[in-house]
Amino acid sequence: MRKDERGSIIVETLVSFIVFAFLMWSILTMINVTALKARVHYALTQTAIELSLYGHVAHVTGLSPHMQTMAAGAQATDEMFANLNTMISTLDIQGGVGFVEDVIDDPVTFLMNFVYSGLTIASHEAIIRPIFNKYMRLFDQNAATFLENNRATDGSGLVAGFLGNVIAFDGSHLITPEGDILIIATYNIDFTFGFLPLVPERFGTIEVTQSVKTRVWLGGYGDGFNR
Repeated sequence: MRKDERGSIIVETLVSFIVFAFLMWSILTMINVTALKARVHYALTQTAIELSLYGHVAHVTGLSPHMQTMAAGAQATDEMFANLNTMISTLDIQGGVGFVEDVIDDPVTFLMNFVYSGLTIASHEAIIRPIFNKYMRLFDQNAATFLENNRATDGSGLVAGFLGNVIAFDGSHLITPEGDILIIATYNIDFTFGFLPLVPERFGTIEVTQSVKTRVWLGGYGDGFNR
């Protein structure tokens, strides 16, 4: 075998190995992303099922209407801030004036909805997150370790990020105004597909939103379980 032929074989072998390594890395990346999303979905489903049992207690004791009122106020506050951000970004002076007038006309409702929003966020951290973290635990890995090892990152929720939590539950409700239990999880995943970002415009960051909804069980009400 001539020297130039041996050199050609070495180069071809090296190129084949690089292509093979790239392919394997890409496959493992997609497996990790899928496994993470599946684990989060499992934890969300189990959390909704457990909360549905607790929700029956709220239904029987008469707390449900108050929780639904709180959820409606929180939704109104979320919509208000979303509209406010839109007005600021589009320089909608007319809309801004109308917003201020609405607040002045009914300051009590504005303050109550703001309080309801705060209580809703508190319920996420005090009730939803502990149950969710319990089901996210895998063998000796707690929720935080599992998420960190799978490159889940913060950035999807202001309060969650402030508290050092990767997954945010913004938009979730123990009992919605319609009488359902709704859990929405948002988080980011930092991954690359081989050597290439999965989402080039966001430098390899995938924004993920997963949700589950169920009714209150044991004679409760709502739309029924779906995911």
